[in-house]
Amino acid sequence: MTGLYALHGLVFRVEAHEEAAFSRTAAILAHFGALPAAGEPDLELRWGAGAVPVVEGREVARHLDGRAVRDASGALWLLGPITACRIEGRVARGVLAPGAELPLHVLTWVIVHQLRALGWYTVHAGAIARGEAGCLVVGESGAGKSTLTLAMIREGWSLLSDDSVLLRHTPAGPGAFALRRGVYLEPAAAARTFPTLEGRWHEVPLVEAVKHGLDAPEVAARQAERCLPSAVLFPTRSGQPVSRLEPLSTGETLFGLVQQSRLAELDSDGVAEHMRLLAEVAGAARGYRLHAGTDVFEAPSRVSALLAEVTR
Repeated sequence: MTGLYALHGLVFRVEAHEEAAFSRTAAILAHFGALPAAGEPDLELRWGAGAVPVVEGREVARHLDGRAVRDASGALWLLGPITACRIEGRVARGVLAPGAELPLHVLTWVIVHQLRALGWYTVHAGAIARGEAGCLVVGESGAGKSTLTLAMIREGWSLLSDDSVLLRHTPAGPGAFALRRGVYLEPAAAARTFPTLEGRWHEVPLVEAVKHGLDAPEVAARQAERCLPSAVLFPTRSGQPVSRLEPLSTGETLFGLVQQSRLAELDSDGVAEHMRLLAEVAGAARGYRLHAGTDVFEAPSRVSALLAEVTR
């Protein structure tokens, strides 16, 4: 089975001998915003079934139960218990144990490495925008990225993502591009903070273990593809009634971005360029610790005005 999918102008060609592997790859690309396409591919993902090879070499990264290894020829392998994938330039060739289900974290790991080879770098962050200018919302899971993102969308901001974005050099400066689409919250948090949206959440077993996705046409209508970050926010839940911003230095902003870029999980050969881009973001945008209060969901217009002041 084969198919072509486009993401931000990049065309992926997906090929798999088994329908399940093809469908999971296509589903993840769609979750990232890729659409069916035509034309010459920029990147290729090929999956076959067979014995998983034993690969010897220099370990360059780890991700969950996976290892990234450079073999004697210099080729990059992403290895897991039931799969192995060799990345050669713009082509990824994977082998999956017969009858096994393609692990989603391995699939995403492969795609992230392929994008890095073309100058696209991930960061664990949400992103919202007003016009061309935007805010990156950076932090660990549970920091409140999705809650803040959804509250601001309902105040008229555009959505890039609530959890994962791509960074890339552009002629206008470092740009942020949508990756994961939609908004996802744990059911208890959704019921507590957005009770008017009750009944509009659905399970997303393919990509989320504990969070539900929001069915909201008004959110989809506010989907944006890119922005130029002018502010980088690091939210913490303060428990206070009013949110406030604490300015950060360029160094503190860069440190926070590096922490949420998970460089130890990625091939070390791409770290230098990744770091240069993060430094550009930290230099071009102002960094803030957002001490998020209950007004995020009780009086979101106040928080929207606060963020608008630093997003210009």
